[in-house]
Amino acid sequence: MKPHVVLVIALVAPWVGATPPAAAQNECPKFPPVMTLESGGIYKDYRTSIPDEAMEKARAQQRAPIEAFLKSVEAGVDSPNARPGNPASDCAFRNFRAWGDAGALTQEPAAFSGAGKLGRDEYNVGFQMIGLKFRAAGYALDPKTLAWLKTMNAENITYFMGASNHGNLRVWAGAGAALHALLQKDPTSLRFQDQVWREAIAAIHDDGTIDAEVGRGQRALIYHMYSFAALQVLRSARVSLGFPESSQERERIDRLVDLIARNLCDSDELSGKAGMKQEPPSNWDFRVTNAFNSAAENAMWSRCAKLEGPAAHAGFGGDMRLASKAVAASAGR
Repeated sequence: MKPHVVLVIALVAPWVGATPPAAAQNECPKFPPVMTLESGGIYKDYRTSIPDEAMEKARAQQRAPIEAFLKSVEAGVDSPNARPGNPASDCAFRNFRAWGDAGALTQEPAAFSGAGKLGRDEYNVGFQMIGLKFRAAGYALDPKTLAWLKTMNAENITYFMGASNHGNLRVWAGAGAALHALLQKDPTSLRFQDQVWREAIAAIHDDGTIDAEVGRGQRALIYHMYSFAALQVLRSARVSLGFPESSQERERIDRLVDLIARNLCDSDELSGKAGMKQEPPSNWDFRVTNAFNSAAENAMWSRCAKLEGPAAHAGFGGDMRLASKAVAASAGR
């Protein structure tokens, strides 16, 4: 599946359920909670690298209600001066809590869908990130909302603990678990994110390649970038959780960064390894990395990377630069 490839705001007294002015309530859109994700795949080849337009369209229609909800909530929590009493962020928080009260996306589909499980993995990252942003903006997440986020994350961990998929989506599952651990340090999330981190570091070869992503054919470069983006979010959350990064881990990540840098300028190397000419990444593929990269990492690939462009990553938590700051603001909490 192609990935859909905080400003630290001064804390104010937590707000849980105070009623905003009637006019603000009337202007706040409502989104019926989606309880499960029935979703199909989008690729027509065995390497899951060549998308099928009809399948992409069908999946977009299936996910449209979730995307509309997340786009609205992300816009609210990312609004200027987001804080309790701000109509835009109050509306977003009220809608976020409503989905939490309903237990959105925590019901199993009537017919098991691996693609639906994988889709929820990506959305789980966005929901956990939004929770961190609301907390950074001074909103208090009530026990029911926290229980909902814990259930969504726990179901995702359960799926990946039993799945054979050890590619980029498993790394995103680890990132989602680490983000949730910043909201609630439950032992299962902490163990899983640490296991995934160690697996992901070990999967990086000396030349920077990752076997699971080389196998993605014409999208090998894009999926190396997507796996790296997940590692960046996971690493950032781990730093805030107090997990030190060893020099050996830093070296492996640098090898992955260098591989991407070389192939952003000339992708012949990855084309040869994957056996297919590489599809060029778009601005969309840089949104997470631009926000979570260190200055040194950006320097490694600044010659050919698209370092400017939109920061909002719909479905993954909104503005990624604000997301990076919200993760950092969670350190020591």
